[in-house]
Amino acid sequence: MLFIGVMSGTSCDGADVVIVEFSEDDARTLKVVAAQTTPYHDSIKQPLLKLIANQPVPISTVSQLDAQLGVFYADVINELLKSHSIDKTQIRAIGLHGQTVCHQPSGFQAELVANTIQLGSATITAQRTDITTIANFRQMDLAYGGQGAPLAPALHQQLFSQVDKTVAVLNLGGIANVTILNGNDVIGFDTGPASCLMDEYIQIHRNLSFDESGHWARQGVVNEALLADLLADNYFKLAYPKSTGRELFNQFWLDKHLCNYELPVVDVQRTLLQLTVESVALGLNQTELTIDEMVVCGGGVHNTFLLHELQKYFNFKVNSSTVLGVDPDFVEAILMAWMGKLNITNQSLDLASVTGCEEAHVYGIQYKVNKSYGE
Repeated sequence: MLFIGVMSGTSCDGADVVIVEFSEDDARTLKVVAAQTTPYHDSIKQPLLKLIANQPVPISTVSQLDAQLGVFYADVINELLKSHSIDKTQIRAIGLHGQTVCHQPSGFQAELVANTIQLGSATITAQRTDITTIANFRQMDLAYGGQGAPLAPALHQQLFSQVDKTVAVLNLGGIANVTILNGNDVIGFDTGPASCLMDEYIQIHRNLSFDESGHWARQGVVNEALLADLLADNYFKLAYPKSTGRELFNQFWLDKHLCNYELPVVDVQRTLLQLTVESVALGLNQTELTIDEMVVCGGGVHNTFLLHELQKYFNFKVNSSTVLGVDPDFVEAILMAWMGKLNITNQSLDLASVTGCEEAHVYGIQYKVNKSYGE
């Protein structure tokens, strides 16, 4: 069966789309038929960044973004199918994540009802592709008492678990999340910021979208006082399961700490990179498990200095998921295709040990189109 997965991460830079062929019951035998990353147009990215930064945005703009993203995802899917000469009748369903613009799980603020918003109209995507589209994965997890994130550990277990080894799978997006695979046991949670703070900071001070290969950070020096100040945030002390996002770790959060320091900007960038490393370490320490090796995926894999510092910090091997035959850029898009498959085949997923969800259930809502699949 062929499924499409569409993922837009917290880095807010575009959409990863994959077409995946699954066997009936073994995710390890999946085959990525096609994969593509498409950057957002500025007309989408700039208002998204304002919205995520909690700047005043008219509700009409939010509604327009939801529709624009639905069209954007559909266009990217249709182009990918056309470029690989794949007829849409071969696609069973689309698993669509959408773009997270607000994530406030239980524990974010005691008086709030847990909530999360992913923009990108699944109705529009389904209609414009003529393919049934599955969405609302995170909202469903929240509704069942979970954190809504991370969702990837269930797939990580399928792809990366190893007999007689405790494996940590680290996903480096805007936010970092870790999965611990220990026999049949799975633990997963967000450890804190990965690229989101570094990306914002270099955008402000160097007018660059990201620090390629960590080149700028490499030129700086860690300020230990600032690092300790940043690591004192209560989030790092919270017990898992836990999840977070740019609602907490953003430029306003950073500025509140920086106002007490006068530092070269390059040293701030270097300290932010070290914050990622040491917050991951704090998360792993919370599990009290001995890690045998780490598999890294997500866009942060391309920050070679970050991977160097991770390897320097830990006494176990740190490798890109590439060494296991899985493209690190598309793991989460594959996750969306896989969760779409689980929904279509009516298979429940138990994320109690990851998100704290209270019971296993079939994830996602189907946005159907009038189409025969020849079944």
